[in-house]
Amino acid sequence: MNLETTLSFKYTFSKALKGLFLVIYFFLNTLTYAQLNNQHTISDAEIKKYLGISTFDSLLKQTDYEREVLVFNSNSQINFHHDVKGFVFLSKKIKQYALAHHNQNLLIQFECIEIYFNTENNTKGSLDRLLKLNQDAIDHKNEWGAIITQYLIALNYLSVQENFPKGFLLLAETLEKIESDKSRNYFIRNLLLLNIEGYHYMMGDYRSALAFGRKINKTSINTAHITNANLMGVIYRNLNQLDSSNYFFNQELQYGLDKKDSALIVLSSGNLGENYYLQKKYDAALPLLVMDAKYHYSYGFWGSASNAYLLIADIYISKGDLTNAASFLQMGQQCVIKIKDHPTIELYKRHKLLYETLTKYYIAKSNSHFASLYFDSAKSATDTIASMRGGMTVLKTDGVFRLQKSEIQKLKLENDLNKSRINQLILGVVFVILTLFGAFGFIQYRAKINLRHARLQFDKEKVEEDLVSARADLAKYLKAIIPKEPIENEVNWKDACIITPEHWHEFKALFDQSYPGYFDRLGKKINNLTEGEARLMCLLKLNLTDVDMGNILGVSKNSVQQTRSRLKKKINIQTIEHLHELAQSI
Repeated sequence: MNLETTLSFKYTFSKALKGLFLVIYFFLNTLTYAQLNNQHTISDAEIKKYLGISTFDSLLKQTDYEREVLVFNSNSQINFHHDVKGFVFLSKKIKQYALAHHNQNLLIQFECIEIYFNTENNTKGSLDRLLKLNQDAIDHKNEWGAIITQYLIALNYLSVQENFPKGFLLLAETLEKIESDKSRNYFIRNLLLLNIEGYHYMMGDYRSALAFGRKINKTSINTAHITNANLMGVIYRNLNQLDSSNYFFNQELQYGLDKKDSALIVLSSGNLGENYYLQKKYDAALPLLVMDAKYHYSYGFWGSASNAYLLIADIYISKGDLTNAASFLQMGQQCVIKIKDHPTIELYKRHKLLYETLTKYYIAKSNSHFASLYFDSAKSATDTIASMRGGMTVLKTDGVFRLQKSEIQKLKLENDLNKSRINQLILGVVFVILTLFGAFGFIQYRAKINLRHARLQFDKEKVEEDLVSARADLAKYLKAIIPKEPIENEVNWKDACIITPEHWHEFKALFDQSYPGYFDRLGKKINNLTEGEARLMCLLKLNLTDVDMGNILGVSKNSVQQTRSRLKKKINIQTIEHLHELAQSI
């Protein structure tokens, strides 16, 4: 038997085996589905298996929050996610039960949960369904239903690139509603924080991502906390704080070991391997990355597999082993090609890593032509990532919200003004009748109406002036305008902006003109002062509030307070007042 015949036989045999496997799979799948749909009731044992409760009656006795925790936080929900048919059947029975008992909350709850668990498989048409559910919840004054449907609508918007700003703002609004409602608990609070943390990370705003990650409630271990631990580890890695990153990945690894969850063990181990790679601990990184690559490749998770293979290739390039490097580089390249996702930031990050590794490989081989080509490709991928992040950025400054508030207030006043005009028209008709009974009385009444109209007009004009002022303030904030030729005692320091090194250089020059020699005196007074602490001392000298300092520095009020607290400890000052006095005395 020649080689061609042998290969042909092997190919035909493998195709036959694959066909037989598919026939058996579809037969078993059909049989299971038929059995499921032939059932007319669900047994107590099955209720216990899926929900951990004895009967449906237990659902009526529980609060919305208790049912929410039951479904989202139960270990059995892993079964839901992998047994969609079983879950759909159970959900259908619960919804019928809710209708029979006129329990609107329970009905909306399982409608929402069903959509949530089928988000990846049933995105088409789900938005219309969610919008209707949201309106039903509002009509029935169902606060929980309105919140959960709004959250799912926001997730739907966020899944479409052009709807991202709308989805992000809706997500923030949902969180604000939950935070302001002190009368009830919402299990999805952690999920909301996790989503907002993830989208800040995706946009490259790592500091904001950390702020939301730290807010996640740690009263109990659940999926949100473990996912948060993974994300916090990745964020700290991007900030090059690898010790903090290792802490969170080890936390995730320990949970995986406790639960004997192989997927979680591999994921956390692979992340630790990448951290070892960044620390150039290649011998420690290699076995973890190899395990990570093999696991994700076997399950067809091409993005994660490509990342691990390319890092392994880069390690071998650094070791000078170009033979092994070429082998793993080829595997990584194949995985990137197999990724079928629509263009996302994560996809371009995979391409960027591939091109950067190829550039290093061809530099090591002294092939300047290919090294130059892949270097340009890596730069193009980097520019694309920056462009996509810029397109997703949502303005969240105080000026934006102030502007929105002014616009809403203006609309309300215009509505009142229109009502006043309609009233005047009606009064015009009544005037003819009232003149028969007393012109004098009518004139007095008309004068009161005109006075009220004038006041409304005055208020409207005032709000319009505030609106113009708000827009001007916002323009100043976003453009970060700093006067080019400041005049002493005429500087409006609140308009300053100290975010980039260029801003700081301009600010120092302006400040030095207003307070000559301040920086020299400050350096002599306090040793080893960091740049951030020097900025704080300057702003304290100007007697600015924490909010104003936060706006100038582009950080939150809490960040200003934390910097001030660290500075107090550093120079052994007990109170804020003493620190202010020190800043003024220099």
